[in-house]
Amino acid sequence: FPPPPAADAPPRPVLEELLYAVCREGSTPEQADAAFHKLKNGFFDWNEVRVSTGQEVADALRDLPDRGRKAQRIIEILQYVFE
Repeated sequence: FPPPPAADAPPRPVLEELLYAVCREGSTPEQADAAFHKLKNGFFDWNEVRVSTGQEVADALRDLPDRGRKAQRIIEILQYVFE
């Protein structure tokens, strides 16, 4: 698991908070933190996540419940922002 954010760490950008919220739904904070870390660091940038397949994104979220649906929601959010 990644280390918890420091108390004085800057807040995440709004887009990242939204994507983290998708990870957090129905999961523990520890699960969401680990999955978000894998998602953010396992791809070059958010655009790469956007153009990846649902299965590739779901693989990064493998420890989350309902990962396929969450992967699709993340891709849809990123597509919406891109447009």
